[in-house]
Amino acid sequence: MKPAALDAAKVGTAPSGAVGADAHAASAVVWRRFALLFLGVFATVVGIAYAFIILVDPYDSGRFASFGLRSPYDSPTHRLADVTGGISASGTASSGASFGDTDTSQRTSNVALGRSPRFHAAIFGNSHGQLLSPERLSRATGLAFVQLTVPGSNVREQLTMMHWFIAHHTDIGAMVLALDERWCVTDPALPVRTPFPFWLYSDSNLVYLSHAMSTRSLRDSIRRVAAAIGSQPSVDPAGYADYEMGKTWSFKPGPPATADDFPVGDGRSSPDFPGLIRLDAVLDEIPAATPVVIVMPPQFYTRLPPAGTAAALFRDACKARIAARARSGAFIDFLVDSEIARAPENFMDDEHYRSNIARIIEAGIAGALGTRREASGRD
Repeated sequence: MKPAALDAAKVGTAPSGAVGADAHAASAVVWRRFALLFLGVFATVVGIAYAFIILVDPYDSGRFASFGLRSPYDSPTHRLADVTGGISASGTASSGASFGDTDTSQRTSNVALGRSPRFHAAIFGNSHGQLLSPERLSRATGLAFVQLTVPGSNVREQLTMMHWFIAHHTDIGAMVLALDERWCVTDPALPVRTPFPFWLYSDSNLVYLSHAMSTRSLRDSIRRVAAAIGSQPSVDPAGYADYEMGKTWSFKPGPPATADDFPVGDGRSSPDFPGLIRLDAVLDEIPAATPVVIVMPPQFYTRLPPAGTAAALFRDACKARIAARARSGAFIDFLVDSEIARAPENFMDDEHYRSNIARIIEAGIAGALGTRREASGRD
């Protein structure tokens, strides 16, 4: 009887190793299901967020069908009125800009401004051109100006902004280029000093789609929807940002510079300026009759290389190349040692002029455009 009992025990009891294997397999199934569920939920959430970003179009790129959130200024019938005081065609004051005009970063807000049919003239550059008022220029010239400067930008960013504006306008009234010494760089790489979202201004929708998903884009999408219900303040409808606003003047100039304080280029007697070569390609995208005014804004004289030095000769050679890009000789050079450049009260710091100087520059631009428009017979 004992052997039979042992046989029965063997039949009724599984080995401990088999039990462990079954438990491990069951646990693996549970974790696999959890992982798949997690990935499924994650993919769904990301997909919804991605679709939300594309449909909201947080920077008003106009690339794809969207929810249709638009600025009340987007109508081209309000073109000049909107940049000359906010008076509509009916003579009543327009409401503040909402959608597409709540972004306070020029790096992204210029996407909407640069493609808007409200404007057919633009100001390009970095903070050295930022104080030029599109409203005052519009009043003085009869053109509808927009501010497309980007503080801290170098050559590549400014060229990108020009191309974006040109690509979205068939009839351009004028382009004002506020250029500085950064255009005299001889490095073919045209280095970028601060991050810039080139993908936003790309001609390729695939490039845009591959970069659209980010926490910032999601945040700005939510911001834009909030603007739709009126809970976000608007910014200037023509992109103007006054860097004097809210600041107290306190400029205290340092000592004059010496020749050793300035680089002299790459040593060649006739250096290449790759930024200007690429500028030629951009300007070739517009008709030859389109007015292009190039202005070199002033800086305090201590930032200028002393006359007669190698650095000054290099700068002058670069200026001559820049001047050749202006249409019909519309080149205005304030980047010189002058009474303006030697008066501290004209500057917020050693490279940013104040509004009184901005008005002088604007008068020069308006005069150049008036002469250019008369010569071309434009209305």
